[in-house]
Amino acid sequence: MGKKSLVAADLLFAIQMLGMAAFIGGQTVRMLETVQGISPIWLGCAEVFCVINVGLAYRGWRQSPMRSTFQLFVTHAGWTVGIALLLVLLTAKAASVIWGWYDTATLVAVAVATGGLFLAGHRHNLGITDPIIRGLLAAIFRGIPHVVLAYKISLLGGNGLASIAVWAAHVTATVRIGQLALAVKDVGWNRARVGLAIAEASSELTWVLVTLVWFFR
Repeated sequence: MGKKSLVAADLLFAIQMLGMAAFIGGQTVRMLETVQGISPIWLGCAEVFCVINVGLAYRGWRQSPMRSTFQLFVTHAGWTVGIALLLVLLTAKAASVIWGWYDTATLVAVAVATGGLFLAGHRHNLGITDPIIRGLLAAIFRGIPHVVLAYKISLLGGNGLASIAVWAAHVTATVRIGQLALAVKDVGWNRARVGLAIAEASSELTWVLVTLVWFFR
């Protein structure tokens, strides 16, 4: 990496860490007050999304051990831990969580989409170990719950989402895409980085829908 690339990578990593702290911290404070509109499926699937992504980032780093790929791995590891903490908090407040038919529908939709993906992958001799299949799986576990979360917010309100968390999610997603772009610039594309790109793009695009519903509700 050149000096400018190193500076850019470190700057994006610092912004990512600050944004992550803002999201996790802000959402923790809000969920201690209220979990209105928060779906357990959203956080549960978000954790699956993070686990898949951290695996892809780790694979990309091991294949191309550089500063940018390591920072990408640390970023996704941090999100995996942070979302797990929010999931534990939501579990502790389970009595206040409203489970609706839309949550059940989310589980069914994710299961059907996952089954369809595995069948399609099998036809092309691609299994769960293939990075692109994992990226598409991450997109399923992120995209579908986001759409249903937007619908749940439209029905019940979104007070359970902290304002700082909503906007921090956009900032951190954009920065992660930037970090990925730097890694690609340094070492090029491989299937792990393609999988990450698919996952991150689906996350940001569907979070735009959540934000619009939350903002105008």
